[in-house]
Amino acid sequence: MQIFLEYFCIYGIFFVILHPKLIKMTSKEYLNQHHIQWTQERLQVVEYLMEHHTHPTAIEVYQGLTDAGADISRATVFNTLNVLTDKGALRALQIEDGVTRYDILLHPHAHFRCIKCGAIYDVELTRKASFRLPEGFQSCHTDYFMEGYCPTCIDS
Repeated sequence: MQIFLEYFCIYGIFFVILHPKLIKMTSKEYLNQHHIQWTQERLQVVEYLMEHHTHPTAIEVYQGLTDAGADISRATVFNTLNVLTDKGALRALQIEDGVTRYDILLHPHAHFRCIKCGAIYDVELTRKASFRLPEGFQSCHTDYFMEGYCPTCIDS
């Protein structure tokens, strides 16, 4: 995967935004890499996520595919996203209350949501954060999430 970086500064804190411009893998190769049997519908969902890195909801994936002329049901999109998530090919993000968004980038990174326009950006982690959990706790995964204003909204 080829990643392009963009930098911006808010209140003296520099953010590095990741832009996946090209995933050098076909959707079929991606599914095979994650040991997922491919169907035409699964290929369409993966291709959509590779081309539209906007952290879409299931409804947004469905609407995007049907708007592009795909013959796919809403239930198939939901089921496909669940299979991809269960098999570790996608990350399900709970950035907003009651809304699940999907991320095809699996490497460790943070997310930044603009509270004005709602856009969600991937942010590179410059160093590994460490936390001390209370005794008896066990962490399964960690998500880093920030909110603020993107450069476009700051300027407007």
